[in-house]
Amino acid sequence: MHSLEDMILHRKHLKILKNESMSKHTSWRIGGNADYFFQPKNFDEIQEVLSNLNDKIPIYMVGLGSNILVKDTGIRGLVICTKDMKEKIKLINNKVFVPCSIKCGELTRFGIDNKLSPTVFFSGIPGTIGGALAMNAGAFGFETWDYVESVKLINSSGQIEIRSREQFEIGYRKVSFSDQEFFLEACFIFKNQAHSKDELRKIVSVRKEKQPIGEKNCGSVFKNTKDYFAGELIEKAGLKGMRIGGAEISNKHANFINNIEGASSGDIEELINKVITEVEAKFKVQLEKEVRILG
Repeated sequence: MHSLEDMILHRKHLKILKNESMSKHTSWRIGGNADYFFQPKNFDEIQEVLSNLNDKIPIYMVGLGSNILVKDTGIRGLVICTKDMKEKIKLINNKVFVPCSIKCGELTRFGIDNKLSPTVFFSGIPGTIGGALAMNAGAFGFETWDYVESVKLINSSGQIEIRSREQFEIGYRKVSFSDQEFFLEACFIFKNQAHSKDELRKIVSVRKEKQPIGEKNCGSVFKNTKDYFAGELIEKAGLKGMRIGGAEISNKHANFINNIEGASSGDIEELINKVITEVEAKFKVQLEKEVRILG
């Protein structure tokens, strides 16, 4: 067994960095330093680090950083960032094996090319399949876990396990699993039914029209409630365009917060708490965060 310092010295192919700024690795472009930061090329490198690690430190796995807010004080522990992994989607018989590092939009294109439905909804989800699995992400009335047959996970000791869908409690934007377990791959079963590229263009067009695509944000900040869309409540509370420091509630869609001018994590968090307080005061509804706050 080795410490992370030993690995940095003696396993240089792993390229574990120290004090890496998380602002480079989140879609908000915000966040303090991670104590240790590792971008693996494949599953084997993840297992090599975790199975040989004797440091009892927290492990975090992130993809494109599109659903996380890293505090200005940074992250104590090891961040494993999967965005540069080289693993590929595989279609075997009628099953689609999708690595955690695959962008959701890539799965949409794979589905179109292979006449699989309803993969087109993944184009409405920012981020990677790993993140979509972790939160049961969804769009346009569809959810990730509706099509999962099984998943491959790795724990913080490097042990790999395959579990069926039935072994998880799954809800709206929620999946039950340990915070020291991480999704490596999912086996999906889709229908043999073609999407057209026109459908994809239509979805992309709708997103661009209604959401602040291309700006520095994390996607949706709050979960929708049983009876209301979160953005609708925020807008009716008169909070569209509200600004704290460099953070602003989008004028295009009120469930998005943009980093418009060098916002800090503290600015974003203060604005999130302001929204929760104002919406609860006006409508007696408590909004729940969809974004994960790390650090």
